[in-house]
Amino acid sequence: MDIQGMEFADLNDIQLSQLQEVERKLNAGRQGKEIILLAFTRKS
Repeated sequence: MDIQGMEFADLNDIQLSQLQEVERKLNAGRQGKEIILLAFTRKS
């Protein structure tokens, strides 16, 4: 992954809520390691 020029995304409340919902779905029923999603931005 090319990380040059990337920075953490500044998510609004709706985007953050959607990201957290996806995390909940991905981790439902999992035991052990938890999946954590991060959001980055970069110029295209």
